[in-house]
Amino acid sequence: MFLLFFPLLSFADNAWYVSIPSYRIDPSAPFNSRFQYTSVLYLTDQGLQSQEPLNYDCSNGCWVGVNTQNSGNPNDPRYIDPEQENVYFKGTTVGDALTALYERVGSFYYVSSATAPDRINEGIVWCGAVGLSRSGSGPSYRVMAGGECGKLPNPPNLECSLQTSNVDLDHGELTLDEVDGNSVSGEFIIRCNQDAQLLLTLISPDEEDSDPSEGTRVVLKKNELYSIITINNEPAVTQTIFEVDEDDTTFTVTSTLERNGFVSPGPFSAFAYVVMSYL
Repeated sequence: MFLLFFPLLSFADNAWYVSIPSYRIDPSAPFNSRFQYTSVLYLTDQGLQSQEPLNYDCSNGCWVGVNTQNSGNPNDPRYIDPEQENVYFKGTTVGDALTALYERVGSFYYVSSATAPDRINEGIVWCGAVGLSRSGSGPSYRVMAGGECGKLPNPPNLECSLQTSNVDLDHGELTLDEVDGNSVSGEFIIRCNQDAQLLLTLISPDEEDSDPSEGTRVVLKKNELYSIITINNEPAVTQTIFEVDEDDTTFTVTSTLERNGFVSPGPFSAFAYVVMSYL
């Protein structure tokens, strides 16, 4: 099993996730582009299939895109940032909108750089979101249903990065009797420029029926073989607070196998995401 790492905001039951892992304010830039940021959109199969109703009637068409929104008022209508994709679609569900966005960006995760006005002096702090509009222009984008606006690093000068690109949790060759309860562990490192509290979440794109008290369930073979993964023996199915020190902090991720009756012989593999976000 492979664990992949992305600095994102996430909730295990959300259809979409957006974060702004880094940004800067450039007072010398034109006003409308002083807030300069990197955004990350994360999608899942479950999100693309979501039947949650949209917060607009889009049966005759809407526009959807990654955007900065007002963290203090997600219903505050905003302009879409000019560098972001602005995708037209027709549909009635969150899954319809996300499928259109996925078909445009071509990936389950999408990294982009964009700009917005600096409105901190007006009391507006940006957050990262999927925005939805019926007109596709002007201050008409609101946070789309199915997710929540991703917070900026707090404090603003906090910088954290995942130093490990992936972890291979290899259970090796096992007989059927050895499968149930077999565990392996690996480590990953987060580096921060100061002591902080971070939120970590374990997400599987094809996750089914994760128990928040046990860990994130990863499908290795449907109806036969699963893995339950944890961080430092914490389930981390939803956002879980972890303390990090200035410089490097090491975390242990563990995979424990569960079988459901007979398991057909053969190699099995899957992947999950360790998602980092800010309080």
